[in-house]
Amino acid sequence: DLRSENIKMITGKQNKDIDNIKLNAGKISERIAYIMKSLNFNQKEFALHLRITQPAISKYLNGRIPPANVLLQLAQISRMNIEWILTGKTDNRPGYVAEPVSGYHTQSNLSQKMENLPKSVRKQIENLVDEFNKIVQK
Repeated sequence: DLRSENIKMITGKQNKDIDNIKLNAGKISERIAYIMKSLNFNQKEFALHLRITQPAISKYLNGRIPPANVLLQLAQISRMNIEWILTGKTDNRPGYVAEPVSGYHTQSNLSQKMENLPKSVRKQIENLVDEFNKIVQK
């Protein structure tokens, strides 16, 4: 059926047990909230990093299961795999993202480094980048 095919596509699982996977939308929402909190993002910031809308984030935090492309982005920025996001199960490799990392990875690394800085320093860097952009655009 379509559900099984979608799970196979998302998780890469091709075995006969795939139909036994029960997705719990509430638990998926909790794991998405955990990712957002661990990155110190509010809903608006999280949406910007995922290149989706804030209302979409709200829906995912309230029980809607994100589409495959959003699950992939969540896995990439959190360094978790999609299977963990969907089921809570891990493959015993902490921080492993089973999916290939795209060009988004560089942005994610910079974002993670920025998040480790004090908020006042982040704001100063953002202001410097804004000023630099104004100069470059002239």
